[in-house]
Amino acid sequence: MKKFLNISILLLVALTMGFTSCRTEDKDLFEDSAAQRLAKSKEYFSDILLDKGGKWQLEYFTTTSEPGYIYLFTFASDGSVTISGENKYIGQVLSPSNTDPVYGSAVSMWEVITDNGPVLSLNTYNKFFHLFADPHDIYDTDYNEQGYGHEGDYEFDLMKYSNDTLYIEGKKHGVSMIMTRVAADVDDHQYLDEVVALKDSLFHAKIPTNFINLPSGYRYVVNGGASLMLDLYPETGDPISETESYNALVTHDGLTFMYPLILEDRNTGEVYEFQKFSLAPDGSLVCRENPEITITADALNGMITDTKLQWKLNTTKSSESGFMEAYNALKDQLLAANKNNGITQVLLYFDKNLGPIVNPEAQPQDQVHAGQLVLSVTVKVRVKTTTRTIPCLFYFDVEKEGHDVIGFKFNGETDNAAAQYSQNFDKLPGLANSLASSKYKLSAASLLAPIQIKMEEASNSSNYIVLDVIRK
Repeated sequence: MKKFLNISILLLVALTMGFTSCRTEDKDLFEDSAAQRLAKSKEYFSDILLDKGGKWQLEYFTTTSEPGYIYLFTFASDGSVTISGENKYIGQVLSPSNTDPVYGSAVSMWEVITDNGPVLSLNTYNKFFHLFADPHDIYDTDYNEQGYGHEGDYEFDLMKYSNDTLYIEGKKHGVSMIMTRVAADVDDHQYLDEVVALKDSLFHAKIPTNFINLPSGYRYVVNGGASLMLDLYPETGDPISETESYNALVTHDGLTFMYPLILEDRNTGEVYEFQKFSLAPDGSLVCRENPEITITADALNGMITDTKLQWKLNTTKSSESGFMEAYNALKDQLLAANKNNGITQVLLYFDKNLGPIVNPEAQPQDQVHAGQLVLSVTVKVRVKTTTRTIPCLFYFDVEKEGHDVIGFKFNGETDNAAAQYSQNFDKLPGLANSLASSKYKLSAASLLAPIQIKMEEASNSSNYIVLDVIRK
């Protein structure tokens, strides 16, 4: 019995020492209690939000079904926060039928609270921000969202802070977002106007297709850029079965996708993951994670031969020499015949159903043409009491060099109207001959939305044609 008691005492001492050791280890790891740590994290993030003037940009996303939105927050130590935004839904707060971005700014209250961790709570209603959390039907969609609305958040788990960037998550829906510090003296309205202007300039509805260019030159086709609901598929892939959709937002200096894109280069097998782009001086978007990845429209000479586009001669911006000399000679000749005569418009466009057949061995229904560029000169001619407006068509083979050089070879091919009117107005073929007299160096203000292209004669850059895009 005494032996048993001695063993029991030894076991008790050992267990007590073990517990003491664990308690010592816990104390070393966590000197403060959980409540104390939460209180410190609350104070830590509150101080961060208020620091340097307290102004932040939020890249705000709701679901993958709509683009993101930029908001500015200015936190004050009295618990108030000024929230400013500029989007069409703010406009609909003021007028339900609105479709344009409208600026709105309102003051509400904020607080960093504690739950399982620190939480930024916008705890009084802000009509220009909480609208995304209201469970109301969205006015301008084909669906009934009554009961859940945009599914946005107004409370955010504060995850991490680094280099003036806060990483947060929507508390209810779990969407990851970032807040970046903005200079305190920034004017909210001007800043957000600049965001909207950049969005309008990045993608253009007249340019329906853009490309993500990987380092090897392999491309992904991008459709829907103007809506910021982008559909992507590999250029060599199937657009029906391989299209994936991504939503994005435009920041003050570029583009951010809601989630990282993971794209495979089918030339090399390499896989790239990236999410953010900055606007480059040439109007392209350059990936921040890998500057060799860009978003552009097609090569400029590819834009001229894009079958979805037409290009209209801009007579006021084109030079007075070169092609415009032939244009003015024809216009003068038409007017000399009748004061009501004239040139209505001049178009360039590519017709893939013209030119020689590149696979003559194929069945007729499978045969493919090389395609030709069409110069369409629409003339208005008065004949007795009748005015006729007739497009006269001239056909060219196209030669391309690199991304921005193009040439047009004219063999005298025309349609019947061009052949007939050339007999009466011998200056008409002069436009075709002038176009074919030189190769052209192409340039545009933006490689992402080249809605206007300048074609300079390679041999004389003072002679140039300016073309404005028209979507077919």
